[in-house]
Amino acid sequence: MVRLSQDRKVGIVLIVLAGFLFVETLGFPVRKHLILNVTFWPRVILCLLTILGCGLLVTNKSADEGSRLKLNAFLTVGAGLVYTVLLEPIGFLLLTPLFVFVANIVLGKKYTMKRFVSAAVISIVGTGCIFFIFQKVMLIQLPEGLLR
Repeated sequence: MVRLSQDRKVGIVLIVLAGFLFVETLGFPVRKHLILNVTFWPRVILCLLTILGCGLLVTNKSADEGSRLKLNAFLTVGAGLVYTVLLEPIGFLLLTPLFVFVANIVLGKKYTMKRFVSAAVISIVGTGCIFFIFQKVMLIQLPEGLLR
């Protein structure tokens, strides 16, 4: 009997979940006069989730790296829960760079000055890109929080 690694199990769950949710989007109302219907972004995200699930199916991690990653993943999930609770009162632009920076440092392998600088740049540039895409391209309002 073949024993599946944790990554492969999660990959299978992601693919099945994305497939189920994709089928659900088939029931969304479609407006003929719009270029991008309400189904567009959910389907794009679900396709990306499927690709990531397939990536988990083909990767192979060692046991030592997996146990360290497991602890760091729990820390990141905890930070994600705190992020979710604080997002509305603090706001996207203030809280997201902090969360991305912390997640990047926690999930990273080495704690060097170069790592901290790259995490800071990634968190600021990434937040700016996400803000631009949501506000200007998709016209979705993000929580303003303290910047109101």
